[in-house]
Amino acid sequence: RDYTGDPQEEGQAIRGMLFAQYLGGSLASAFVNTTQPFTVTLPYLSQFGGIKKAGASLARAMKDMGTKGFKYDPELANALRHAEDDGVVSPQEIHQLMAQARGAGTLSGGDGTRLGNARAGASNAWERTKVAWGQPFAIAEQFNRRSTFIAAFRLAKQEGMKNPAGFARKAVLETQFLYSKANKPRWGRGAIGGTLMTFKTYSISYLELLNRTWNAGDPGSPERAAGRRAVGWSLAMLLLMGGAGGLPFMEDLEDLIDGIGQLMGYNLQTKQWRK
Repeated sequence: RDYTGDPQEEGQAIRGMLFAQYLGGSLASAFVNTTQPFTVTLPYLSQFGGIKKAGASLARAMKDMGTKGFKYDPELANALRHAEDDGVVSPQEIHQLMAQARGAGTLSGGDGTRLGNARAGASNAWERTKVAWGQPFAIAEQFNRRSTFIAAFRLAKQEGMKNPAGFARKAVLETQFLYSKANKPRWGRGAIGGTLMTFKTYSISYLELLNRTWNAGDPGSPERAAGRRAVGWSLAMLLLMGGAGGLPFMEDLEDLIDGIGQLMGYNLQTKQWRK
């Protein structure tokens, strides 16, 4: 409640610096970000009609997004427009509007004096640089959310779901995660915790998604079986993208094995052995 009423986050300056250093302006990190529909969205959608249908729907969504002048059918176009307006597929636009409302995102016109105009010009150049620096990651994020929404909407229509737009919205939040300040663990709040957990929201949300998917539906139900197959597909995608070292907790397991072995007098290097 406090974070919703007062969205100002502690330690914002250093966290902004961390983003600028590690993610901002990096085409490599933006490209890695665009793999999220394959590693997360695809396994999630496989619960609803199988991996083949999910893959076809996602591939079609990406193809249509890359076709200049392509127009979606009216129902999908209307649902997509509403999802853009409330920030489901374009969350950074909401942040920019909030910045404008606070007067933090506006460009200055100067005061007419040579010094004032020079200061305004320098300030405007800095604001444009910050926007450009974060643009690769913002574009990748919007690509992920938009492709997920389109693929999920069409899949819901194929499967005869009553509310395709609602299903698509849920699919975006489930697979692209909610990065609002309110959706943080208690130890990830405050100046110290928020800084230490700067890049951990994705990892935590991903593990929570695997847990929800594994326990979907009632025991013995088709939903439970589909959820557990989806977790299998998720791990398979991680293995494909990152190798065995990309699986959850693999590095921790290697450290544990090496530590025990070295305490017993063996020179173990599990990571080297695995490679």
